[in-house]
Amino acid sequence: MPVDERPPITDLPWFWVLVFSLMGLAALTAIHDKYGKRQAAIERQYQARERTAEQVASLEHADADAPQPGPDVPLPAYATPGHNLISVWPLFAVLTVLAAVAALMLAREWNRK
Repeated sequence: MPVDERPPITDLPWFWVLVFSLMGLAALTAIHDKYGKRQAAIERQYQARERTAEQVASLEHADADAPQPGPDVPLPAYATPGHNLISVWPLFAVLTVLAAVAALMLAREWNRK
């Protein structure tokens, strides 16, 4: 098929998969820092509530014979913007792989026609 008779590239579904995955990567890059700060705050609230519930439960079920934890027992660190329990790197990975596959399939489809 001559180049003039090819349908527009926007008619191919792989073009749109590529565009949307690249836009998703751009959006994730733009919100990454703000998400990290917000997610760290949410995780700190969760961790504080969890520790409070553990302390209340241990006081309610404390026996006189049971050993009490001392002040030297280390507590796990709270979440920080760089070290969250829930991160966005899996989304980055999925969108990157999707964009690469879409680009390969788009090139294959475009060169075949």
